[in-house]
Amino acid sequence: MASRPVPPDLPVATARPPAQRRFGRRRIVALLGLLVVGGMAAFGLWRWLSPAPTATVWQAITAGITNGAVPRQTALEAFAYLYKVNIPGVTVPQGTEGGDGPTSGTGAMRWVRANWDQLTADQQTVIDGFLTPGTNDYVIPIDASPSPATSSDSTAPQV
Repeated sequence: MASRPVPPDLPVATARPPAQRRFGRRRIVALLGLLVVGGMAAFGLWRWLSPAPTATVWQAITAGITNGAVPRQTALEAFAYLYKVNIPGVTVPQGTEGGDGPTSGTGAMRWVRANWDQLTADQQTVIDGFLTPGTNDYVIPIDASPSPATSSDSTAPQV
């Protein structure tokens, strides 16, 4: 078979020597390696520089409880946090909302009542608004003494 002659006006493609091809591949591999290492370093650095997980607000409040004793400040912080009220001289600690606080304010109410004598008049006034029923509030009286209908004598059979 006869080879065709190449027209003189077209450039002839020449193959690059194998050493030059490998050098190009080496650059690409090195660049990709640097990108991977750089990305890993940036991710690791970001995790290292980011602040540690903070305590929840409720954890910060209850950290003041020692040996079961609830100090005045802890009681006030808990009350202010749970009832979403500003109490003079009380700042609710910073923290994340963890959803770990109580669903009822009964405990904080007891803590505040246990420290009532240590509260200022302004603090008592704010809290008293939550302790005293309003004019339109419905109050259910609770009588702890047994009524004749619930005493054990009324369930005894009559002879």
